[in-house]
Amino acid sequence: MRLTSFAAAFVICAVAVGAEEPSERHRLAENLLDAMDMGTQITASFDAMKAVIPAQLKQMEALVPADAEGRKPGVGAEQQKEMMGKIMEMCAEEMKWEEIKPDYIDLYAETFSAEELKELIAFYQSPAGKAFLAKQPELMQKSMQLSQKTMMRLMPKIMAMRAEVAAEAAKETADKPVEPSK
Repeated sequence: MRLTSFAAAFVICAVAVGAEEPSERHRLAENLLDAMDMGTQITASFDAMKAVIPAQLKQMEALVPADAEGRKPGVGAEQQKEMMGKIMEMCAEEMKWEEIKPDYIDLYAETFSAEELKELIAFYQSPAGKAFLAKQPELMQKSMQLSQKTMMRLMPKIMAMRAEVAAEAAKETADKPVEPSK
């Protein structure tokens, strides 16, 4: 009987120790996001993305092969620019920090323990953490430039693969006998 009571008490204590109050973790997660200045980081990332997209689209458009008459498939430059403006407006509205902050709080609260959140807050409030945050926009910009450079290097391969698939499809269509209509 004593062993059973001890085991039950042990399990209850283990559960109590291991169970963290979700509201505590949510509070800590929000404090961490504030320490990380996540709202500014999200806005800066979105602004950097908006600045890079038009140039990427223009470079990608240049790689699209023209048809026999010299026409390129797709929408015109002006329509594309207008469409991208509308898409970016829609994304900006949906990605407002006030709108997505609760989701980020949940994400961080679910991902990190209370102790980890406390340590992360301490880091971001330290001189090294503050330096990391201050240099984050520069890192983001350089990271996006690296990604763009990589994509531009890959685009000719992607376009060649696309042309190859189109040629195969055309060959298969040409090789099929035409069935008489009924």
